[in-house]
Amino acid sequence: MDTSIEKMRPLDGYVLVEPVEAEEMIGGVYVPPTSQEAPQMGVVLSVSGGYRSEQGTYFPCPVEVGQSVYFKRNWDSEIKVGDKTLQIVKYSDLTVVVDGE
Repeated sequence: MDTSIEKMRPLDGYVLVEPVEAEEMIGGVYVPPTSQEAPQMGVVLSVSGGYRSEQGTYFPCPVEVGQSVYFKRNWDSEIKVGDKTLQIVKYSDLTVVVDGE
């Protein structure tokens, strides 16, 4: 199957993130290596169109493609695309958006 990142679109309530090494700088901020429980840094590659709660309230996607974010890492939602390891992240697992990127 020919799967490329450009053809991938997360379903409602999720974003596709490419994790970056903890030693890298994001927005001029250096973050030293961290434990597995600490939030992971990454760049948003693809977003869903939002989601609707069980009560019918619509929630738009809180981030845009290209933004740098911190997120709670979930090892069960890792996928490999070519030579890259990506994360499928729930909106509720996004913890920080780095503005000014």
